[in-house]
Amino acid sequence: MLWDTGLASPYRRPVREALARHVDLEVRLLEIDRRPERDASANRGRDWAVGDGAGYSLGEIRAVRLARHEARHYTLIGFPRRRPDSILLGGWESPADWQFLLLAKLTGVRTVGFYESTLQTSTLQTQLHVGGPIGWMRRRFFNALDAVVVPGPAARQAILSLGVDPGRIELGFNAVDGRIIHGAARRKRAANGVPRADGHHFVYVGELIERKGVDLLIGAFAAMREDGDTLTVFGTGALEDDLRRTAVRRGVADAVTFASYVLNEDIPAALADKHTLVFPSRQEVWGLVVNEALAAGLHVVVSDVAGATPFVTGMRGVFTAPPFMSTIASGMRASRDAWDGPVEAPEILDYGPEELADVFLRALAPEAGSMDIMDIMDTMDEAAAPPHTVIVEDNVTGHRLYYVRILADAAVREDRRVSVVLPAAHREREEIALHLSELDERIELRYVSDPEIADTARLSYELRADLTVVPDADRMAATVGLRHAWRGRGTLSLLIMRDVGQPSRLPGVQTAKTLLRSALFVSASSVGNVRVSVLKPSGWAGRSILPTASDPVTLTAGTDDVLATAAAWGVEPGRYWFAVLGAIAPRKNVGLIARALTGITERPIGLLIAGLIEPQARLEIDREIERLSASGVRVVMVDRLLTGLELDSAVTFADCVVLAHSNEGPSGLFGKAAAAGTRIVAAGAASLRHDAAEAGDGADWVPLTEQSLAEALRAASMKPRPPASGTPAVDRFVTALL
Repeated sequence: MLWDTGLASPYRRPVREALARHVDLEVRLLEIDRRPERDASANRGRDWAVGDGAGYSLGEIRAVRLARHEARHYTLIGFPRRRPDSILLGGWESPADWQFLLLAKLTGVRTVGFYESTLQTSTLQTQLHVGGPIGWMRRRFFNALDAVVVPGPAARQAILSLGVDPGRIELGFNAVDGRIIHGAARRKRAANGVPRADGHHFVYVGELIERKGVDLLIGAFAAMREDGDTLTVFGTGALEDDLRRTAVRRGVADAVTFASYVLNEDIPAALADKHTLVFPSRQEVWGLVVNEALAAGLHVVVSDVAGATPFVTGMRGVFTAPPFMSTIASGMRASRDAWDGPVEAPEILDYGPEELADVFLRALAPEAGSMDIMDIMDTMDEAAAPPHTVIVEDNVTGHRLYYVRILADAAVREDRRVSVVLPAAHREREEIALHLSELDERIELRYVSDPEIADTARLSYELRADLTVVPDADRMAATVGLRHAWRGRGTLSLLIMRDVGQPSRLPGVQTAKTLLRSALFVSASSVGNVRVSVLKPSGWAGRSILPTASDPVTLTAGTDDVLATAAAWGVEPGRYWFAVLGAIAPRKNVGLIARALTGITERPIGLLIAGLIEPQARLEIDREIERLSASGVRVVMVDRLLTGLELDSAVTFADCVVLAHSNEGPSGLFGKAAAAGTRIVAAGAASLRHDAAEAGDGADWVPLTEQSLAEALRAASMKPRPPASGTPAVDRFVTALL
């Protein structure tokens, strides 16, 4: 068997030695680093130098190397001298990987890939390449292999997302020689009488680069440190000087020790006198030092984006935390409070090189494998929680919580867990009691502070979201588009309420706003793991450069409900009733509507104003209503939040719903009125003009002037009731966002 890999990584040596005890193994390196300790920026010591393989052949295949930052890419200029029975490919990005794959296919050699990336690392590091030609090449590569070995459930989920047949995936883990580490750490403690009890001693081992999050660790340590606590940082990297300055700036330089690179063979001694390893990575394929620390009996505070996290969660001494300063500090406090000595017989010892070698054997030569690790991991998968959908809404006014309730109920019907996140400052608002009462027990209602709700990425980590939905997301979509990044967990689904700019008195300004919004929204939609949908009226059939979500339309009122509501409000029969409904703000121009109605004398009419009226609109409304009533028009005003049943009843018994809006954006009332067979007079917003054109004879649009509106309202009062537009529906809205 041939194992193709880049460098002679020391942490793979025990697995290769275990594999060589079962098969004739050749390990071929694409690069030999004979003096790795000379390259301080690479965080490698002499243990990365090529030595002799114990029980297997170790050598080099000639290749040309192209290195950029952490990435290394190779092109073969030499090939193996003998044909193997199977080949293990440790990557897919290099031309060399494709050369090996092609050679294997031409010669009938079994091919197995080792894929360590998770959905978090594969999308965060290559967001621009989820789709397009590079994404296509990745899918083609792994679907061409005979089998793929993945370390843990997170990597398995990622490889499944590439369309690989589950039957060709071997589920394993990443392994270190835990028994040797455990024994060496115990001997060190026995000899030195450690770990010390003069405080809690934290340790970090790894590179000093941005994605490792060491800056977060130092800040967290400063926030939770108590007398006697220390932090030791083993490693080198480009940020070492910056991190030393950070320790000084945060006032913990006296308690933070920066040590040099620690050799693989010295890891047990380095960890033996420490209590807790902290591994705060912002992105991490696995994190083998987590295995090493657990094997040494330490506690571990590990970022929940690390590939190792799903595998070690539940083991004694493991504390998971999203990669934020406050959450890491909380995990460190919890570890310190729970510490009562090194963990005896840690669970990680059951997952060593021999067990991982069996997984590789099953993939490379199916008849050779013996350990049934799949049974263990399948049990972990079955015990996993259902997908978690988080719905974040920072504005509880108007129809927004109506959308939230529709989405939450739909997600529960799909067997998802649901968290609805709202601002704590609005906890007592009537809208919440109205729309979010009697929730399914699988829906959690959570209140957070304004800064927390604004940090949606952090919320997605704290709640371990698989899908985060923002139903009023214009501002957030613009931010994502500007940064061209989503740094949260899982998928982000954004609903654009207004895809055009608001009107302006200055010529060209609205067009410029629209173009800018469109550019930002398109940019956001191209970010990996981000979906952007534009809200459009129910039944809309126009064109959009982005996917659309139809405004959900529900009508819950029956005939008895309609009659009862009309009677309770004093809506007299025998009049033609115009209605202004919902949250009533100055932008709905109720005063203008009242003035336009004063000239209608052809038949008795009435005006129903029902919904919570904003204070700044109330003064004008009161003044105009007095004049309107004096002209013989019957006015009914219900100034409060309406229940869904009341709103649907009002839409149904009204003869004409008036929508005279100064601002742009779809109107949910337009869809309800059309579905109920209630005539619509719209004015002002260009979006309403488009909606009226789509609605046909049941709706008219006019400019937002008193004369135009008066003529349209008079004409409407002379027309028969239009037919209903069809059955109300929410499916297209739910499908777009969930």
